Amino acid sequence: MLGLLIAGLFEYRDTAIRSERDVWAFTKLPTLAMISHIDGLPQPVKEHNHWNIFSRTNKTIESAS
Repeated sequence: MLGLLIAGLFEYRDTAIRSERDVWAFTKLPTLAMISHIDGLPQPVKEHNHWNIFSRTNKTIESAS
């Protein structure tokens, strides 16, 4: 039950615009054009955030030795 609550909270807080329908819901205006995803383009580097416990990056585990 707690997992469903957390998933619902993340979905509620997600403000990304991913489709034409999202654009219309946000602006109530028709979409004039869309920019497609192109593979191979360099992606921007995100700053490291120590408080982001739900990040999707691979984290290395440092040993105590």
